Amino acid sequence: MVEIGPGPGGLTRALLTEGARRVIAVERDERALKALGEIADHYPGRLTVVPGDAMQFDPRPLLDGGPVRIVANLPYNIATPASDRLAVHRTMAAVVRPAGAEFQREVAERLAAAPASKPYGGCRC
Repeated sequence: MVEIGPGPGGLTRALLTEGARRVIAVERDERALKALGEIADHYPGRLTVVPGDAMQFDPRPLLDGGPVRIVANLPYNIATPASDRLAVHRTMAAVVRPAGAEFQREVAERLAAAPASKPYGGCRC
């Protein structure tokens, strides 16, 4: 599994506790890295913490050749570009299998909206 933006690791810990074989956690907020390191110490060999921007991250070098599942609670400001990248970017499309992401309601409505509708971003006339 690849977890985007794990923060201090609440979901990360749950994934590992519930049996995820391996989690790659991509976090750019340095304040969360210590907590993630402590979780990694508790689950040796099962959690890889990658400090950095998930929008620039290519998981392929860290994968064992199998498909990857993406989990994320995406912040509003990157929800749309991150979703687009996961859906259409060749780097990710080749390896991503089912993904689960939590969005703010407004973002979910925008992602599901028809072109030119108000949730989509208004009329493109």
